[in-house]
Amino acid sequence: MRVIAAILTISTTPCFAECKARHQRTGQLVVANEVDADRLNYWATARWVNGHPTITYGPEFYRLAPIARDFSRRHECFHLSIPSKDETLVNCEALKAMRADGLTSADEAVIERAHTQYAVLEPQYGGSGKEYWRRTVECAGPRKW
Repeated sequence: MRVIAAILTISTTPCFAECKARHQRTGQLVVANEVDADRLNYWATARWVNGHPTITYGPEFYRLAPIARDFSRRHECFHLSIPSKDETLVNCEALKAMRADGLTSADEAVIERAHTQYAVLEPQYGGSGKEYWRRTVECAGPRKW
């Protein structure tokens, strides 16, 4: 496992520079650690390591389009900052945040395709990528522009 010191992206699309969440022991707002794991079977996961908020990325994360990686990072950050285990809620919050930052409809379509490529998902995701995305958009509401 290696620690990613900083993630900076130069892009015309929204960019999420850092994730901040409360340290479980101190209650202080801290920047989450971001690490890679070779054997993670999904895009990413969020948890606390020794009380410190941590996002771990699997190999599939790096196969995503840059805008979908940004979305996934936000999703995991919401797991830590809300905090919540509700997958639809954190996906919804990530989508609302990216829309507020100017997410284009074309980029939203890329994120949708990243989700809907999965015919079967675990029950906490609604059973399929299509259903997971449908629930996400239903929660976030229609685009305002």
